[in-house]
Amino acid sequence: MEPGLKALYHDIDTRMNIYELDSLQEDEKKALYPDLANIKANALAVACLMTSNEILETRWGYKLHPGLINLSELVSDKPIERSKPYETFNASLAPTEKFRTELVAGFGSGFLVREDEILTAGHCVCVNDASSQLKPKSAMDNIRVVFRYHKPDQHAEKKIFNENDVYKIKKVLFYSFSYGDPTVADWAWVKLDRPVSGGIKPIEVDFSATMGQSIYAIGCPNGTAVKCAGVGYSTIKNVTTDQIESDLDVMAGNSGGPIIDRVANKAIAILIRGNEDYEIDKKHEKKTGERRVINFCVPSATGKYEIGQRIPSRILNLPQDIACEIPEMNGPYTPPSPEKLYSHPMVKIHALSVGCMMPENCLNQIEDDYILNENIPTFAERVNSSMHQVSLPLVGNEDFHQDPAAGLSTAFLVGPDMVLTAGQAVSDRHYKVKNLELLNRMWIVFGFKKEETNTCRKAFPKKDVYKLSNVVSLKCDKLSNWALLKLDRPVEGRDPLPIDFSPVSAGTEVYMLGYPFGTSLKLARNAQIQLVEAVILEANINGFSGNAGSPIFNGSTHKVIGLHIGGLRDHRIDEAHEKATGEKRIILHKITKKENDRMGYEKFQRISVIKVLKKI
Repeated sequence: MEPGLKALYHDIDTRMNIYELDSLQEDEKKALYPDLANIKANALAVACLMTSNEILETRWGYKLHPGLINLSELVSDKPIERSKPYETFNASLAPTEKFRTELVAGFGSGFLVREDEILTAGHCVCVNDASSQLKPKSAMDNIRVVFRYHKPDQHAEKKIFNENDVYKIKKVLFYSFSYGDPTVADWAWVKLDRPVSGGIKPIEVDFSATMGQSIYAIGCPNGTAVKCAGVGYSTIKNVTTDQIESDLDVMAGNSGGPIIDRVANKAIAILIRGNEDYEIDKKHEKKTGERRVINFCVPSATGKYEIGQRIPSRILNLPQDIACEIPEMNGPYTPPSPEKLYSHPMVKIHALSVGCMMPENCLNQIEDDYILNENIPTFAERVNSSMHQVSLPLVGNEDFHQDPAAGLSTAFLVGPDMVLTAGQAVSDRHYKVKNLELLNRMWIVFGFKKEETNTCRKAFPKKDVYKLSNVVSLKCDKLSNWALLKLDRPVEGRDPLPIDFSPVSAGTEVYMLGYPFGTSLKLARNAQIQLVEAVILEANINGFSGNAGSPIFNGSTHKVIGLHIGGLRDHRIDEAHEKATGEKRIILHKITKKENDRMGYEKFQRISVIKVLKKI
């Protein structure tokens, strides 16, 4: 390498084509690459994301488009700075830079984790604008997931692929991404159109990460053929709850590829972003007058590293945990939406972290499992009780009349062993903490939901059931209404919900998850913020008794902006029916504009006033 030219972090460019591993001397393989077989097997499981414009279908398989440009040509047209997209390098890569003549075919990477499922970065399958939504179906249908995109040797390109190498996206099962917000997780779980064949095995996943861990990355930098980077050089420099930082020599196009723990031989993170890839070689330009581009070198003193999205611990269970849709109730404000159910992946993922607060006597413990008591009142009975009636007919939400109403209120995860709920859920009439003995007989149960058979889940493993250990902080007065509770142990397989402390404006689309009348998990949506005050938000959303403590989310960012603390009445005696027939019955009370003008809407504690959350 020419003096003064470096890769991103190291004195040499640690990126290597897979064929280069085979060309190493035997003593070098044994000394430096004892895990060579693992590296090569993992490289087979890494795919390049292309579009149907880059890889063309033929009668006998697929081939790369003959008009593809090479890396040097691509870099010449790249912006010098991301903030100035119209100022391009307008110069070729220096002759000393690696891969300068390789073809550029892809826009991202992904890796096999199940026979027909891959992980990638969320931004690889989303539109890059404020909506942060999945790419439209037409664009998704044009994506090709291409395995075995490996250069055969120094002088040749892989241009021909068979049917076992190329796959289409059937569905994005789940994803997380928010354009321009690095605090939001960035990953996507993608189902392919068929199982991957030809001896490619999924990469195992691990959820642990520690400082100093020896790692390497595999991916398609700038859309070139699959490469490994950092083997023997790179380590984890920093670890947070959601991300790792490392000194991997990776670039645009590596996004979505795996970061692999070299010792355990498991993927621990997904590459999502990093520093600039290239820069003008100013020393050479000053010396010779010639303009050329070289690898960007990150000064060690800056502390800037490549970012990897840690793989959420719950992710492998997601297909089972949220296969079912979340039902909606008809309510005081709006009926359920015409499509009845809401399938947005982020809503279903967030539902995992919303728990139902139940009295101890609602559950029977049998070894390590918990079973709902058979004597729990139904939804219809619970509504009757709330109105001091015994067994009046209930009209509305007939699908839920016989569902068990086991809960008292709702709570949601804000820390590994912390939940947030409404202050009234744990306070007495004097706004003080209830008797601790009573609180210790309260359960927080996750996963109380409708099953695919449309019956309520009644059996819960130990990992879904937690006892209240302590009230960390309580505010329950005319201005504040919230309680931060500590559980008896950290929650397994469920992540704290993302919190948004930023200002909220009237008109913001919102939705809510919770346990109305203590029944299984329900969704409320098609609502907007109607009023914003210093500590309170009001929204025209279907809230019921039992929703106290339910998180309300910004419909665009999918972050929590408040928690339900109260509202208007939701049921009433049908006086018109009684007058006409002599029969008493209970019906949903539909809120009128006059009532809203006089008493407002459903009330929510603004999450931004709960400062203690920033310390968790």
